[in-house]
Amino acid sequence: MPPARSEARAAGTYAIAAGKSRRRREAAAGPATAVGAAVTEAVTEAAAGPPVPGLYGIIRAGRLKAAFAIESIREVVPHPPELLAWPHARPELRGGFDLRGSVVPVLDLGALLQLEGGGPPAPADAAGPADAEDSEDAQESPPVILIVRHDGHVFGLVISEICGVVRLDASSITPLRRVGSGQGVTTPAAFVTALGSGVIVDAAALAALEGMPSARSSMQAAADGIAKGQPQLLVSIGEHGFAFAAEVIDATVPERPILPCAVQDPVWIGMLQHKGRRIPVVDTLRLFGLGQAQPCGMAPCLVVRVGAEERLMALRIDAVHDMIQLRTSEILPLQPGALAHGDLFAGVHESGGVLRLVVDAAALRQWPGLLALAGLEEAGETEADEAARAAGIARQGVPASGGYAASRPFLIVRLGSSRHALPLEQIEEILPHSARRIALAGQGLRQALITHRGHAIPLVSLAGLIGHGRSAAGSGFSVISSDGDRRMGFEVDELISVERAPVQMLQQKQGAGSAGLLARTISRGEHVYTVVDLGELIRQQTAAGDPRKPR
Repeated sequence: MPPARSEARAAGTYAIAAGKSRRRREAAAGPATAVGAAVTEAVTEAAAGPPVPGLYGIIRAGRLKAAFAIESIREVVPHPPELLAWPHARPELRGGFDLRGSVVPVLDLGALLQLEGGGPPAPADAAGPADAEDSEDAQESPPVILIVRHDGHVFGLVISEICGVVRLDASSITPLRRVGSGQGVTTPAAFVTALGSGVIVDAAALAALEGMPSARSSMQAAADGIAKGQPQLLVSIGEHGFAFAAEVIDATVPERPILPCAVQDPVWIGMLQHKGRRIPVVDTLRLFGLGQAQPCGMAPCLVVRVGAEERLMALRIDAVHDMIQLRTSEILPLQPGALAHGDLFAGVHESGGVLRLVVDAAALRQWPGLLALAGLEEAGETEADEAARAAGIARQGVPASGGYAASRPFLIVRLGSSRHALPLEQIEEILPHSARRIALAGQGLRQALITHRGHAIPLVSLAGLIGHGRSAAGSGFSVISSDGDRRMGFEVDELISVERAPVQMLQQKQGAGSAGLLARTISRGEHVYTVVDLGELIRQQTAAGDPRKPR
């Protein structure tokens, strides 16, 4: 056993910081886990404070998963077939390699963190056939090198793969402390996320280890320019590659079931269970006007924050490949009109012979197509609910005394100062406000004619139709509904959420004007919403031949 490892293991023992549950203490101390082995490398609480909540890059080194603050990650590069010889200032040093004109030292992250068995093996062609045959990890993909930067210097860490990006909050971070050591904290906390559990690595503490080598790269020679580079996550969907700014990312989610949504829409393809809610999943290629992703029941997703309220949306992806720091000067501009949705992209970036579209973070946050869907999240299901869905027990519209089988999905919308529920099965599509319309002044509540799937259809004020005044023109969303071959667009002011709830019937006097139209309600918590029957509205307006008044 190397002396450094023996000394580190003998220096002290770990305990979970005060305030955490006994269950978490037992989980963190488990000797059989990779996390438990790596936790034994964390050091004195006095040396550094707990990690700050924020955006972290999640990597895997052997069986260990580790999180690095996104600002400490420079990039991830392939492991070269052979490393350069390097003076062994530390036993974990593997060698060095040429990174665009700078020689960068490379260390074994698993060994640095005292992980049993170290990190991933060297590439088979560098280690030799005998080593590859003896290794349990011989069938793994070749390792890669995580380039970590601190204080103007860089060093490389051998890892197995980049798993994604996740936003860690205080509830997902477990502070750790070590008793009886004066070393600096390298793993000050553990984390639990959808990407798995692991330890948070402090890049500054790693760089401060005795004898730790680092290099001031030629890239860092222009320190100010490099510092302005923005962290970008490189992903692929089909044959297309994209770079997403870390600032819009909430998390990357591994392959998960894509639950069906009640509306057949080419862009909105399903719902994803995330953080106790179900959030909309969109076909990223269709959103960008670049084709269509292959239909599938399970897929990885990139969860992004959109709008002023930072609501969550999931973009379907196929794989996460890399994380880089990208400067504006490295982005090639797009020619105007080159893409149907060219305003969604900042330009093109070339890396490793691969061209990728760089998504404009500000444009993505405010893209009308996403904002129209961002409010359509649903309350999360219980395990029993999910089991019922999987078994086909939960069927919409089946009368029942209560429970999931009696529930139906409703779109909650704002009409002026009131909120109402629209049956989701009656909605064909939701469109953001568009200037592409023919205004119909002087025709009562009929606002305009709009085009939808090759037809010109009337757009009416839903608030006006049910007696809540007329919605302000030029804002909000258009909800498209149909009854038979008759389509109509209903203008609403705001999309609030999607909720599942059983319908409750109201008792009304015979002959009441709104009978059959506003005779049902749903309840969610303390809120009660009146259900608006869009199909009945279309039938009434068709029979009347005049959209000004419901019958």
